Amino acid sequence: AVVSTQSTGLLETSRNYLKREVKWEPAFTDTAVRTPIYLNDRNPSQIPYDKEEEKALIDKFQFNKYLSDRTPINRPMKDFRHSSCRMRKYPDDMPSASVVMVFYNEAPSVVLRTVHSVLNKSPPHLIQEILLYDDNSNLDELLEGSWFTNHIKTLPKVRLERSVHGRGGLIQAKTHAGRLAVGDILVYLDAHCECNDGWLEPLIYPIYLNKTACTTPNIDSIAWQDLNIHAPEIVEVTGGLNWILNMLWSPLSAEEQQRRSRDPFPVTADIRTPTMAGGLFAIDRKWFLEIGMYDEGQSIWGGENIDPPFSRPPRTLCFFNFIGLLKILGFVLIVNLIVTR
Repeated sequence: AVVSTQSTGLLETSRNYLKREVKWEPAFTDTAVRTPIYLNDRNPSQIPYDKEEEKALIDKFQFNKYLSDRTPINRPMKDFRHSSCRMRKYPDDMPSASVVMVFYNEAPSVVLRTVHSVLNKSPPHLIQEILLYDDNSNLDELLEGSWFTNHIKTLPKVRLERSVHGRGGLIQAKTHAGRLAVGDILVYLDAHCECNDGWLEPLIYPIYLNKTACTTPNIDSIAWQDLNIHAPEIVEVTGGLNWILNMLWSPLSAEEQQRRSRDPFPVTADIRTPTMAGGLFAIDRKWFLEIGMYDEGQSIWGGENIDPPFSRPPRTLCFFNFIGLLKILGFVLIVNLIVTR
């Protein structure tokens, strides 16, 4: 079962954004992030703005890395969730999570901003660890001995693992990282996200109720040019597939709309979906291991959108494959009989 949680405050650096823009205001009012931390401990107010370097880094990283490096890695954020998100209550005994982030030559400032936002915006008892998995990066800023690695060593619950298999690509890296994690729940995040208030609880709660559930968040965008937040109004859609297995978004069925209308807060009620955006999701760790995790033979982008939703424990999967084979053979036999007659 895949559940899309509508009440999650997660943002991702993106070139695609819609509707409402929320300007970032650099006012440190949150006690947890009152003192800004800058990459390499370099306060940008003491460094002249270099437009040429900014353009060069945009060309190299495909987003405004120059501005990101001058922005606090623990920048605060206003709570812009829907009001019904704030009204939801969750049990105190939910399982803890390993927040897993895989990266390769990612800009250190966005990786660290993701890490700090998880630490600052998560209930401490729900975070078992934050696991950073480096898929064999060769960017100097990420290597051992860099300010990046030294800063990570000062953070609680954060550990950095590096690939010992060479560069394996996204799917293999996610699989290796998942096997290294120790939390009850695996929460996969891209390494260029920022978490807002109440982001984690709605991802864990459906799994708390049903260990075979897999949850995905409602994701807002961080503009690549200026790092401002673009938060669209809630969009009620579900995942689907076309005939070549590309994931599509579709309107909710009448049945799903009726089911959600019975929720105390229907605007932010969970949405059941057969496919998922595979970048950010949560799943029970033991269950993910039981169903075989990812198919490590994947080499084309997009397979992660349909792999977990259609996975089953190996014996069940083999049974269904056998039944499917019998159906195909039966169909071929019938066609042959019709043709020969």
